Amino acid sequence: MTYRKAIIYRRVSTAAQLNGNTLLTQQSRCEEWIRARYPNLEIKTRTDIGSGWNKNKREPYQLLEKMQHIVDFCKETLIVIYCVDRFLRDVKTAEEILPKLKNNKNRV
Repeated sequence: MTYRKAIIYRRVSTAAQLNGNTLLTQQSRCEEWIRARYPNLEIKTRTDIGSGWNKNKREPYQLLEKMQHIVDFCKETLIVIYCVDRFLRDVKTAEEILPKLKNNKNRV
């Protein structure tokens, strides 16, 4: 598969974590992985602040803004996430959106 671009999706749970190394670690590891496999691919970064966990089990999980954009609009894109818990922790939601990403010829 030929990809048009790569998106690194980074997430921290709270604004206080923006001052630490969490985002830098996520960014550098993802960039290393992409460059080793797709050296000429354009890389974009999306950063969200918010929980990856649905605290209210009675309500459907709401994806964070940047992840929702990726799910809805990206096609033929390599989506790189440092660790699955940076993506989301709600398995039911993952089961719903992963097929949609694959149908748009994305790779996660």
